[in-house]
Amino acid sequence: MVFRISSSTLCLTRGWLRPLASLTSSNPRLISYRSVSALAVLELKDGKLIQSSLSAVSAGQKLGGSLTGFIAGGNISESMRETAK
Repeated sequence: MVFRISSSTLCLTRGWLRPLASLTSSNPRLISYRSVSALAVLELKDGKLIQSSLSAVSAGQKLGGSLTGFIAGGNISESMRETAK
């Protein structure tokens, strides 16, 4: 996996994050790419999403990859419509 953290690129190998340049110079086939994805755990209060949940969705969208929202509970159809907006 390759992670982009600000201007640095790090690679996760054998449980360690290391600078990508130090790894690819010895083994160019070591690079693998994964698209960005996020999971937003959403919280309801009185049947409506709380502000921090909406902020989590906005932050996930800014990543540019896929975003999955998780709402647990009953009678969530109205919350799903609100989140989709």
